Amino acid sequence: MNLLLPIAFLLMAQAGPTQPKGQIIGQIPADMIAVKNLTIGSLRSRVLSVLGKPSRSRRGYDSDMGMGKWEEMHFPGLVVEVTKPEPTSVNPGQKEAHVWRMIITGKGWSTKCGLRIGQTREQAISALGQPASEESKGTATVLHYFPKVFDGFLWVELRNDIVTEIGVAEDWT
Repeated sequence: MNLLLPIAFLLMAQAGPTQPKGQIIGQIPADMIAVKNLTIGSLRSRVLSVLGKPSRSRRGYDSDMGMGKWEEMHFPGLVVEVTKPEPTSVNPGQKEAHVWRMIITGKGWSTKCGLRIGQTREQAISALGQPASEESKGTATVLHYFPKVFDGFLWVELRNDIVTEIGVAEDWT
């Protein structure tokens, strides 16, 4: 008997099947929601070099969740929030703030997977796959997804089955 065949089968079984986009319900690659190649974890300096100076910004400090210094930067139709967590015994800290949340509300932006404001529900699901969950929020419907690479979440808000908001964030809870 050829021993290579059972070994190959065992390796394939351990690796699991290759699943095309959208087959893992609600779970998406984190970079699919990149905006101009900016993702969760991108450094503040990179945000500024790619997007320029924000039209307005707000700064603060959070000690409750351990986020440390934070900044909310507003660009037309896009909000990018960065944080510089406080050093801990587990996390020695970082020298520069990183993106922890991005929210798209304007038609001038699109994600790496081509999702943009104004598209239909069907186009959103075609771009991201089936959501992990869906909820009604007043007059809106929110589709929820979970990135594969980091502990966080992605949402797509729809009104009358049209995309009105796309957001991604690290989970700080």
